[in-house]
Amino acid sequence: YNAGTSTMALNGVAAQTVRASTRTFAHLDVTNTSAGGVKFLESLSASTFSALLAGTTMQFAAGTSSLTVTGRLALGPASGTRVGLRGADGSAWKLNLEAAARQLVRNVDVKDSDASSGQQIIGHGSADRGGNTNWDFGSIRYWVAGTEGSWSDSANWSTTSGGAPGANPPTASQGAIFDGNGLGACKMDADVSVASITLNTGFTGSVDSSSRAVTVSTFAIVSGTFYAR
Repeated sequence: YNAGTSTMALNGVAAQTVRASTRTFAHLDVTNTSAGGVKFLESLSASTFSALLAGTTMQFAAGTSSLTVTGRLALGPASGTRVGLRGADGSAWKLNLEAAARQLVRNVDVKDSDASSGQQIIGHGSADRGGNTNWDFGSIRYWVAGTEGSWSDSANWSTTSGGAPGANPPTASQGAIFDGNGLGACKMDADVSVASITLNTGFTGSVDSSSRAVTVSTFAIVSGTFYAR
């Protein structure tokens, strides 16, 4: 077995522990769905790291980089019980998804994960249990600006209505909602492609797209004003 070129499958039917000794793996696939799950006792790196079966649970050691993925990160089932991600012994753990890597992260249940050293992790349909850094769990973005602001400024967006600002502006797979908890006018300062735009009850401001191209699948105005080209 050569960790750098082979696929390592963790497919036990009871709890498994892994001492990686900071090795780099080519492909690591976790399919253990036992109640005890898999515990990584040392930091590790992998070109491809996957755990796609419903009910899989994993714990990661604290360290400079608990898990580094250089090529592809694939976590979570299409449906069913979410994949659980925790720090070993309740501690915080680091996840580094390098800049060139791809990701498909869905239906995970994650706590205490610090992903600030790499790409932001987009957790579609996932549960945020607290203590997570550089994760994005929302498929909806809410405009929360109190005064006129730019679409591309994250200080104007939140993952909840009236919530804390700082969320990335909505992307092609996300929706944008304007409601009574963000009354400032929105100026689209870049071309926009989103799943939906809704000007909802309580929004008395305006959205100005008159100088930009907008691609949207679903569009609705209940209140407020939308300026188009």
